[in-house]
Amino acid sequence: TERQMLRCIDGECSIKPVTDSDGALVFSGSGWHKGVVGIVASRIVDRYHRPVFVLSEDEQTGLTSGSGRSVKSFHLLEALESMASLFEKFGGHRQAAGVTLKTAALPEFRSRLREYAARHLEPDDFRATLDIDAELELRELNESSVRDVERLAPFGFGNPAPLFAITGAEVEGASLRGESMVSVGLKQNGGRTLIFTAWDWASRLPELTRGARVNAAIALEDRGGNGEWKAVLKDVQPATAAAIT
Repeated sequence: TERQMLRCIDGECSIKPVTDSDGALVFSGSGWHKGVVGIVASRIVDRYHRPVFVLSEDEQTGLTSGSGRSVKSFHLLEALESMASLFEKFGGHRQAAGVTLKTAALPEFRSRLREYAARHLEPDDFRATLDIDAELELRELNESSVRDVERLAPFGFGNPAPLFAITGAEVEGASLRGESMVSVGLKQNGGRTLIFTAWDWASRLPELTRGARVNAAIALEDRGGNGEWKAVLKDVQPATAAAIT
């Protein structure tokens, strides 16, 4: 499952922490669910801000396949084209791709992708940036605003979900849900408290103490594709800092 895969990857990264010399990351495991490798790769890109492949090894066929996700500054398909002989098949575009290769070729794939990334990425490329589309007040987040965002869907490469800045919000509370998801209550100007979901934010709980004033970047997401939209927290900074841009 997605959670088990993330746990395995977290364990690997705790043993060998990711540094700026790791310009691209390739994770693989036997029998990993191919239906969620792309989702997991996206989560790891959000965490480490560099290209990531998450692959499932098939012991019966001797083949490994899966998905990659990237950052804006790194063209994933061009990287794969530079080492095309490694793959049984591959395809994709700038920020997402899929590959199938012999499991025996995994070490060479890791090495060559890392070398390619070292030539094409700078340390600043590993720093997270968010492009804010508009500033909102919390009172403006309602069913009408959800419908407005819904009209812009589907979101993905070339059509990212809009990001909104909320300035001067007060943290009403934050709690861990499961292993890594955090539920965060924010209010603004004495108004009602809205609950936000923060995926993979367990390590950031200390920033979300009750009463802290923050500037926040948020998005509205339909993660399950079933019309159940969530208000998702993407980043926070102390409210004394400049607004997130």
